[in-house]
Amino acid sequence: MTQIQFKVLLFIIGFITSTFASTRPIFTDDQEDAFIKAYSSKYDIPEKFIRRTLEKAVFQPRTYALEQNHHVNTTPLENRNFKRRVRISPQMVKAGQKFMCEHKGALDLAKKKYGIPPNYIVGIIGIETLYGRFVGNYRELDTLATLAFSSPERTTFFQDELAEYLKMCYKNDIDPTSIISSIDGGFGLSQFMPSSYNKFAISMSGNPPNLFSPDDAIMSVANYLKEHDWKYSQKNLEAIYSYNHSVLYVLKVYQLGSKVVKQNSKYGC
Repeated sequence: MTQIQFKVLLFIIGFITSTFASTRPIFTDDQEDAFIKAYSSKYDIPEKFIRRTLEKAVFQPRTYALEQNHHVNTTPLENRNFKRRVRISPQMVKAGQKFMCEHKGALDLAKKKYGIPPNYIVGIIGIETLYGRFVGNYRELDTLATLAFSSPERTTFFQDELAEYLKMCYKNDIDPTSIISSIDGGFGLSQFMPSSYNKFAISMSGNPPNLFSPDDAIMSVANYLKEHDWKYSQKNLEAIYSYNHSVLYVLKVYQLGSKVVKQNSKYGC
């Protein structure tokens, strides 16, 4: 299937499913009860909080449509070609330079504390959300609940992520309906999944980490990379690959970050 054919199919499925999305139950009573039984005690979340939150979830047809065509990349990392060039637009490099100048303090601190050079962090945040310009427009609760109970192959993964999200909201007193995400559940400038937030998110202010804050996102990405076997001074394509299992993603992150740092060194802030 070509990319154009896939987009057409996604549009058709999304259009059809959207006609009954508002009335389609997102889960059965038995599924809800089983989920609460499995995760309430595991994450120490009151059953009442889980049930009250799940009642607010709405079926998300576009998320459902995308998941039907999900493909797991299984080619070993060592068999991939990381040398080819990819197109990085001048606009992305310019936006990266601006971001790097505005958040130099956090980038310097991330390098000092975690040993992560700024080009990798700037590359990841740039590719993920263009430095916060595109963070998604779906409610995280709807996205995760849809996938948790309707994914054809990854229900366990997304039920775990939904539970992690509920834990994140309960422990940090966050309104579960307030977080906006991408179509597949990543949120914030760094597009963390809830489990990554709970494990790796860092706050610069002392409050719960806010991944929509550039400084918190910078520190959180640095912490994530460090915890994924980062070895300072090496070209850590493996660590980037752990962030997103796509060779194209790795190439874009590395090449964008390198260009931004090069331009910044040449022209300054």
